[in-house]
Amino acid sequence: WPPTRCPPVRCPIASTRISPESRRFLRHVTAATAFGGGLDGFDLGIISVVILHINHDLGLSPAMEGLVGAASLLGIFIGAPLFGYLTDKFGRQFMVDIISFIAIGVAQAFVTGGVSLAILRFLLGMAIGAEYSIGAPMLSEFAPARERGSKLAFLELCWRIGFLIAVL
Repeated sequence: WPPTRCPPVRCPIASTRISPESRRFLRHVTAATAFGGGLDGFDLGIISVVILHINHDLGLSPAMEGLVGAASLLGIFIGAPLFGYLTDKFGRQFMVDIISFIAIGVAQAFVTGGVSLAILRFLLGMAIGAEYSIGAPMLSEFAPARERGSKLAFLELCWRIGFLIAVL
């Protein structure tokens, strides 16, 4: 009664070769999404390192310190579904997300109080949420089926590398 061996299933789409131009485009999309993922990890990790210095410089109360630390997470919870809906409706504009992410990140260097820092961290969290709903789905749309898993795993690895760089 030995079980019969089934022949491997070959998906014609998964085995289709892609052109050099498409391969180059896929490398650019992978690099852009990986960069965005690394920035996300860095931003979420760096607050744990700098919160003591921020507390000293801005004279934050314990409650405001907690709000500053949690503001980006709150922004993610709102930004991911909101921008997921908007990108499904209007298309994926990944560079706008990265540009806003960088601009808001730089603006944090010029805050003078806890409330303004918490607002910027919240907006930054919304940008992170937007990247979550733009980056990985966009990479999945363009990656061939046989490469999709490894590309998305690389994207996750870049998030962790960004976080690790932040806390070292």
